[in-house]
Amino acid sequence: MRKTMLPERDPGRRVLLSVVRKKAAGVRPAAKKKAPPSKGQRHSVPLCMEVDFMKKRVNTAFWVEKEKRWCIAVQKNGTRKRFYSSTPGRTGQREANAKADAWLDDSIRDGRKKVAALYAEWVEELKLTCGTSYVTQCQRYGDCYILPTCGNIRIDELTEGDLQKAIDVSFRKRSQKKNQRKPISNQPLSRKTLMTIRAAETAFVKWCRRNKYTTLHPDLSIPKNARMGKRTILQPTALKTLFSVDTRTYYGEAGI
Repeated sequence: MRKTMLPERDPGRRVLLSVVRKKAAGVRPAAKKKAPPSKGQRHSVPLCMEVDFMKKRVNTAFWVEKEKRWCIAVQKNGTRKRFYSSTPGRTGQREANAKADAWLDDSIRDGRKKVAALYAEWVEELKLTCGTSYVTQCQRYGDCYILPTCGNIRIDELTEGDLQKAIDVSFRKRSQKKNQRKPISNQPLSRKTLMTIRAAETAFVKWCRRNKYTTLHPDLSIPKNARMGKRTILQPTALKTLFSVDTRTYYGEAGI
């Protein structure tokens, strides 16, 4: 049998044609694929990425197959929180992200300041608009009743329980100011004094909210067994004596 010999193709021509075709089609060489992580690295990838001391979220919610819900964990000022959404699909992911964004974007200023420092700033600001007696009262009540309990607490860690504790401790132990003279009475504080302490705490926290130091809205109470102050009403005989004796003075001068 006679064999038919086919002409061999030129290998150089074949390479040239392939290059021409790639240039004509605008094909770029494929990028190198990254090597897949090892088995140990695969298990070390965190399920939910976390953010530290950041006001803006840089991660997104991750679907947890075992729990059948979206999860995202964020951290702000040392406090870490996780937010979830059981809604399937991208709607649930957006819900979880929205919860995290709302917590991060609360416009709170530096929460590491101590309550004592902010209380001093509040008193200084009161001097601009309030009378001397009210400023002195707030300063005294802070030094004696509020700051001994809450002064060393960071404003972002201040809770309603801390403010309530200041009222309760003052009720039983009266003033807690250091290096003070011995109190005149050992009886618990009156209800009126405790209400004044509560009013000072409420006004201070309101000032902190206005200046974006906290979002706290405390609901404080007065001990039920707080005593009511006694008032002595002068009788007509006592009134006659008051206005008839010559030892009475009026603005430093003897009465008429």
